[in-house]
Amino acid sequence: MPWGFVVSSPLFWFCSGWGGGSQALAQLDTADPWPTYGQDERNTCRGPNFGPHSVPELRWWATAGTGYPDGVFAGLRSGAAIAVVNGVRVVIVPGNYVVDGENEVHAKIFRFHPCGSYDPQTGPSPEITTIIVAKRERIASTPLVFRTAEGETPVVVIQTDRYVRCFDLAPINETTVCTGFTHNSAPVWQFPPSDELYSIASSPALGTETTLPESARHVFVLGRPNDGAATYLYALDPDAGTLNWSRYLRDGDQGLTTPAVGPVESDTQNRNFVYVTLKAPTSGMDFWAIFADGAGTAYYSTLSTGGQPGSYSSPGVHDDGDVVVPADNRRVLGFDNLIPTAPATGLALRFLATTTNCSVADWVSSTAGLFSDRRWLVWTESTRRFLLGTDDEGVSQEVIGTRGGSGGSHQWVWGSPALDHFDRAFSGSLDGSLRAVRNIVHEGAIQCDLDEQDWLRIRGAWTLGSTERAYSPPTSIAGGTNLKQSSRSGPAIDLDGSIVVANEGYVFVVRPLLADFTGDGCRNNFDVDAFVLALMDPASWHSTIGVPGGVNLLGVGDCNNDGVFDNHDIDCFVDLVINDFGCPAGEVDLDDQSGQQQQMTSGGGSSGSFGTWMEEVQMSQDPSEDDLSYFHLQIAVLRAYCETE
Repeated sequence: MPWGFVVSSPLFWFCSGWGGGSQALAQLDTADPWPTYGQDERNTCRGPNFGPHSVPELRWWATAGTGYPDGVFAGLRSGAAIAVVNGVRVVIVPGNYVVDGENEVHAKIFRFHPCGSYDPQTGPSPEITTIIVAKRERIASTPLVFRTAEGETPVVVIQTDRYVRCFDLAPINETTVCTGFTHNSAPVWQFPPSDELYSIASSPALGTETTLPESARHVFVLGRPNDGAATYLYALDPDAGTLNWSRYLRDGDQGLTTPAVGPVESDTQNRNFVYVTLKAPTSGMDFWAIFADGAGTAYYSTLSTGGQPGSYSSPGVHDDGDVVVPADNRRVLGFDNLIPTAPATGLALRFLATTTNCSVADWVSSTAGLFSDRRWLVWTESTRRFLLGTDDEGVSQEVIGTRGGSGGSHQWVWGSPALDHFDRAFSGSLDGSLRAVRNIVHEGAIQCDLDEQDWLRIRGAWTLGSTERAYSPPTSIAGGTNLKQSSRSGPAIDLDGSIVVANEGYVFVVRPLLADFTGDGCRNNFDVDAFVLALMDPASWHSTIGVPGGVNLLGVGDCNNDGVFDNHDIDCFVDLVINDFGCPAGEVDLDDQSGQQQQMTSGGGSSGSFGTWMEEVQMSQDPSEDDLSYFHLQIAVLRAYCETE
């Protein structure tokens, strides 16, 4: 018999409503750069929330255009941005659409959860509205969301292969989010006003000139004016889109990276650097550090001198300001954020880690995810593997772990991983699956030797039984739609742990397993005690279950989808446990080393709508009469208590 239910009177007020995981996002409001390129101007790809703790469930899906439509970079995909507009959480997904034989760029906007009763088996989620960004243009960049001034409604800035445009989001509110509306698609501003600015996948970034409060800020964009050879960094006024300053960098860049902004160490003026990586046919001046106010000397370094020069990857800035730059010539580099001393022209190199694995030369085109302990995680190209490395002081500066994880035949893996507050990393993949790994390596070494140093295997984040799992999107849903498509964009993590993935043709959102209050990857009657604890004493639940297991309370608790975990979620919790119990099994991860795949069966109810499920051993048979009696007793006591408050 599970532990008994004890009402603690000082905690009764939680019955009336609690925002759950929203507290984890208290430091981020709509004044901040929202989860564009990893939720921060530094491109760490790291967010403040817990993502799914186990194989997730499908929340909703929709059609969302395609990646870059042609050429060498065909399939390179825009990522999704999450924003809060007039109190409503929305997802913004740009894509390419063929209309009357010509390519158009549209940005579809969706509510974080569809209004009313919605079942992903019945069809796609309806959009709130669609912004017709441009005609006869293309896109592979991620949108930027921010407020233009204190207290004003956020705007979204979208960079295509020809222009940068800012659009108003003010019409989105509690009413229109469910009724829908037609966006007038007229930009608030456009840059350049007339001449074109060429880039393929550069995304805009918002950053301040200094680390001081009330510092001036700019929207930083990369591009080549009028399709010429010269590549410039532009600093735009966020309110009007006018040019504040610009800096010529070098000729020949293709426009594939996003600037990052971070502090200058030991600078008496408290300035920030803007960091830029470039990719050009010849080597030299591939990595730049430019003062964010546009003044003074611009510093440059060469990332590689042969093979594949430069970088397709965006720079990332550690918490202390040091920079990590994956390069396309089988290496990852780290730089100090100190102003160089003459005659040096670039920042001092901290480390250089090669990415040659088992005698296979592995180029890198994805941006690194940066963990808070100074480890970094990247995808590689040739072997399509994760590499985990570190540049911590006093630690051997090299790759320390590796893991397979992206099937498919295409060589290039572009999307950066999305890191959560539990040191998990989530990533789409070329074979269409969603994978999760930990910032942890196994004790056993990979059967591979590199300079007499064995690499350890990175641990998977989702386990069930003895196997490490991945999420496999449905291949036949709502009449045969196949959501399992190649993904080459970085996912985004919402505050309730939902993950947004844009792939070739669709966007889908998966969420932590509802009603799994024990965090064991299954929902059943054995979750009732933890459910009562979470509702009555969330602090105790967090300290005993949530924090140790990285379980997002809003994600597992908000089953009525109103954005809050409270007593109004009791009824749907009961319905899920009684009619939809089981364990989503997903698929065995490509790099799972544990041996045989476990037998997978349906768990009951409508579980099959979310993919393959596996019954927990405890639930292989219907719960006993005593178990059910205990479950219903706890729920009855809880309901009675909340009704009296």
